[in-house]
Amino acid sequence: MKPNEIAQYIDHTLLTPEKTEKDILTLCNEAMENHFYSVCINPCHIPLAKKYYKTQMLIFAQ
Repeated sequence: MKPNEIAQYIDHTLLTPEKTEKDILTLCNEAMENHFYSVCINPCHIPLAKKYYKTQMLIFAQ
């Protein structure tokens, strides 16, 4: 399996609640650029991520 095929099975994760807005947005951008399956973030960051990525095909897990 090629690396770009594996990416679709990866949950890009950052669960530390004290991360900054910039950290969360960077994580989401990385997930979109690499075509990861989802972004797994702390529930307190989901409203922020949805605000910026509401029109993107990005799955948020918690």
